[in-house]
Amino acid sequence: MLRTLLLLIALCCATGAAAERRVALVIGNSDYIHATHPPNPQNDAQAIGAKLDSLGFEVYLHENLRGQDFRVALGTFAEKALQSDLALMFYAGHGIEMGGRNYLIPIDAKMASEATAQFEAISLEGILDTVRSVGKLGLVMLDASRDNPFSNTIQRKNPNRAVSRGLAPITLEGEAGTLVSFAAQAGDIADDGDGMHSPYTEALLQLLDEPGLEVGALFQMVTKHVKDSTEGRQKPMYRIQPPEDLVYLVPRSAAPLAPAKLPASSPQNDPLIAYPQAMQSGQRAPLEDFIARNTKSPSYNCTRAQTAVEIAICEHGPLSLQDQSLVRHYKNAAARSGWNQRDWIKAREQSCGNGTRDAVALCIAKITAQRIQTGQ
Repeated sequence: MLRTLLLLIALCCATGAAAERRVALVIGNSDYIHATHPPNPQNDAQAIGAKLDSLGFEVYLHENLRGQDFRVALGTFAEKALQSDLALMFYAGHGIEMGGRNYLIPIDAKMASEATAQFEAISLEGILDTVRSVGKLGLVMLDASRDNPFSNTIQRKNPNRAVSRGLAPITLEGEAGTLVSFAAQAGDIADDGDGMHSPYTEALLQLLDEPGLEVGALFQMVTKHVKDSTEGRQKPMYRIQPPEDLVYLVPRSAAPLAPAKLPASSPQNDPLIAYPQAMQSGQRAPLEDFIARNTKSPSYNCTRAQTAVEIAICEHGPLSLQDQSLVRHYKNAAARSGWNQRDWIKAREQSCGNGTRDAVALCIAKITAQRIQTGQ
């Protein structure tokens, strides 16, 4: 019985990170045809792409995109974002403000006048609409507040209006789960950097894989890092519509394990941390204590459990935890095609409803983990 519980715990604890679908679009534009060539965007994009790949993102990396290619890349990203829990876009290159709106600049844009430029450039609002469709968090990081290369040549709709520095301020409205980060505050210019990377990208590379850092705290630290490294000349800005649950690019469970005896309020009570520690002890008592502390009621009333599957979930604490996780994933993915929960529950009964108690429990754990991971 204990061996069965250990297998169930392993399946349940491994499910959270593995089930999370992550996709990233990373773009670095340097080789502009009608504007100055910032030296670092390609370096920045390559390094950020590699970092995100190491964090489990499916990365689409592009360099020096022309307008049509930029739009095709965004279309592909939009399709992937619809099927994802985390969708992230990083852009390094020229970006400007026009009429109070922010635009990213393809390398072939001429930007002769505001009237035509809005059709050549890529609207930030369109990108935000794309990332708002994800399950947990849509994140946009713009290293695009460099000096406007078209400020002296672009024909303005209102010639009396001053040309803005940097990007325009933004507000986030709509559903929870969107974060936008600018390399510099609205109206300020971001440094391209003296080395291989800009100060903003350098901060991201140092902090994105920090274990146990919630995304809001992550970008607070990015702001401080850039401000310190530039001696106050540059201060990033971010806006967030907080998601329903805390989001970590690297889970807290990846942090080093603390000593065994901790107060009740310690984060060591997180089951994703406590389970490995209990396993490492090699003793029965810590494992049984972990199971007792983390036993949780499933998503239904166990007094009404009738089938072998329902009874098994109620009897096994790890299966109850997994059932709660399944319900959360179902709520996040309710709009996705192919996720028919009622039919799947019937199929689970047919697949796992017969056999010994241990066999039923293991069958439930395996197919539920697969359901959370694939959504199918």
